[in-house]
Amino acid sequence: MELDLQIKVNRMEERVIVEIVASQSREEAGGMELMLTRGGRKNHLEGGRMNQKMHNELALDICKIQDVLKKDFRQMEVIMERTNALREARFGKEIHLCVIQNVKAGACTEDCTFCHQSRHASHPIEAGELLAPEEIVSMIESYDNTPVNRYSLVSSGYALDARSIKHLASAMHLQNYPMKFCTSFGLLKKDSMDELKKMGVTRYHNNLETGRSYFPNLCTTHKYEQKINTLKEAKSTNMEICCGGLFGVGENDDQIIELISTLAEIKPDAIPLNFYVSPDGSEANSQLKGLSRDKCLAIIMAFRLCFPETEIILAGGRTKYFRNQEELAFLAGASGIMTGNYLTTSGHDISKDLIMLNKLGYTPRF
Repeated sequence: MELDLQIKVNRMEERVIVEIVASQSREEAGGMELMLTRGGRKNHLEGGRMNQKMHNELALDICKIQDVLKKDFRQMEVIMERTNALREARFGKEIHLCVIQNVKAGACTEDCTFCHQSRHASHPIEAGELLAPEEIVSMIESYDNTPVNRYSLVSSGYALDARSIKHLASAMHLQNYPMKFCTSFGLLKKDSMDELKKMGVTRYHNNLETGRSYFPNLCTTHKYEQKINTLKEAKSTNMEICCGGLFGVGENDDQIIELISTLAEIKPDAIPLNFYVSPDGSEANSQLKGLSRDKCLAIIMAFRLCFPETEIILAGGRTKYFRNQEELAFLAGASGIMTGNYLTTSGHDISKDLIMLNKLGYTPRF
């Protein structure tokens, strides 16, 4: 059986036409073969994954997407047909579920303007000590009988100290659990990454947040390049990387595209998209304006068009911007959601998310 999709993206002064021909490959190959045709050139997708050349060409050709980022909802329908087709070609009707747990909260020395855990925040959260391993394990085990795919442990601060990481690694054996594990422990060095790998962590998370040129407006206590180096250290231990951005913090469309370009070089395995939510509903900082729902959708579409093969996770801000409208985010290209609570704000109970997915005709991806 063959499925022909023709994806046309109007941008700037040119027209990009991508023709994807999907055909069932040999059963013994256990996958599908896709052929991409552009200007007479052909690339192949085997086993359900695009090869790197195809991925790079798509990112380079579709990265200039100012027009997509400027769309309002009335103009989105046609583009959504394309982003939904790209998502379904890679992930079908399955949605990735991930959970995060704050294992050390507040009292962060960094001055990130958007973060409620910073000591510099106008509404700082109460600081807490590093949770004991048995407390962390208890929370992990509460998700044992759920379809959560990944569980992420997060700590505040520049970097979780090596002693604390060794303590956790000696007391916790994450390989014993059915789900996969991520950590977000700050700007770590390779020795600490190695400890995490021994503990059973398979993916490291560190968001770039925004384009390189805008980052100094959000943080002055560490550099953009330090974050990139941390991701390189994680890759050097053969861990996957999760790296995305935060939107609604004063950036413009050019800076969103700048972030996309950097991520195309880094090649993350997952891209979480976060949309700014103030701690109390007010906007104490004038540059943190938040977003419209339509702008959130346009950002998701832009990322799906540029990263057709990558997990794109709707993370922070879902409760504010997509309450009971998650289907729009899936049509825009999101292939995963963060379920449960966030680091400092309330989220969705997993049972409600499972009901939502079932109602919309999606299933969790294990």
